[in-house]
Amino acid sequence: MRAIATHAGALSFLSAAYLTTAAGADLSSTQRFPSAGNFEPQAEISHRLSTEQIKQCMSWRDQIEQSLIELRRREDVLIEQVQLRELLGAKLQQSQQTVGRRDAKAVGARRAMVAEHSQLLAEHSRNLTRYNQRVAAVEAQQQQYNVNCAGRAYDPSDMQVAVRQRAWNRIRTEPDLGALTMPHAQYGNAFLSSP
Repeated sequence: MRAIATHAGALSFLSAAYLTTAAGADLSSTQRFPSAGNFEPQAEISHRLSTEQIKQCMSWRDQIEQSLIELRRREDVLIEQVQLRELLGAKLQQSQQTVGRRDAKAVGARRAMVAEHSQLLAEHSRNLTRYNQRVAAVEAQQQQYNVNCAGRAYDPSDMQVAVRQRAWNRIRTEPDLGALTMPHAQYGNAFLSSP
C-alpha cells in the first residue's frame, strides 16, 4: 500500500488561509497561496493572481480535499481487508493442524476457507491497485495546484470577492439553497448582485 503521509496535512492546507482572509485580514498586504503536500515553490512569481485564478485555485483545493477524503475511506477498507485476511489466515493455519484427511466435513470446511481466503486476496489486490491509481491521481492534482497556485501572491480583497462569488454560485446551483435570494450586496470594493 502506498503511504499517503504526504497528504495527511493537506486536508486543511488552505482552509485557515481562506478563513483568515474572509474574516478580515489586513487588506493592505499581499498574501500567498500555501502549497499542497510536500511541495516547496522554487521561486515566487511576481504577478498577483486574478479573482478568476483565485477561484480556480480554490476549486482545485476543494477537489484535492475531496480526493483525500476518498483516499482515507479506501485506506480504511484496505486495512479492514488486511485484518480479515490475517484472521482467516490464522484460522487456516490452525485448521491445517487439526483437520484429519479422513474427516470429509472438516476437509470441506477447510477448502471453503481456502477459497474465501483466495477470493479475499484477489479483492484486496484489485482494491490496492485502484487505491494506488487514486493516490497517483491525487498527486497529479496536487502538482497541478502547486504549479499554478502555490506561492502565488493574491490581493486579500480579490480573495474576498472570489469567496463571495463562489458562495453565491453554490447558493444558485445547489437545490436546497436555490430558494434563497441574495440582495444587491457590497463586498469590499466589489459589488455583486443577484441575477
